Amino acid sequence: MKNDQDLKRQMIHDNHLSFFLSATEDNLSKRLVSLEEFDGTTGFAVADYCTSPLAGFHPEAVRMVLKDDSRYLGCRANHFVLVFGQSEVLDDWGDCVVCLANHKGGLCITVFTFNDLEDGERAS
Repeated sequence: MKNDQDLKRQMIHDNHLSFFLSATEDNLSKRLVSLEEFDGTTGFAVADYCTSPLAGFHPEAVRMVLKDDSRYLGCRANHFVLVFGQSEVLDDWGDCVVCLANHKGGLCITVFTFNDLEDGERAS
């Protein structure tokens, strides 16, 4: 039997997944907060394995965002692959989104978590 905290966590997770799959591209980008970014120059360091959200990332859903040579979620590209999932490294297996984009051979990988503030509470 799940306790109240487990039920609340499951409800938040379900809301994040639903929003991830149904939100417009602009609304999704406003709701995500960057946690970590990797690029073709710095890459993914083995020393960071235990603290990186990518280390314990469990993918659950994927969507593609198409933009014409644009910046989206901090990366420049035409095609952005967004992967929704959970990371063991984040508190309570936190929900996060991994964005992969490639521009002229430079791969950008950014990990985001959700900003759960209501629209009126967000900073302008």
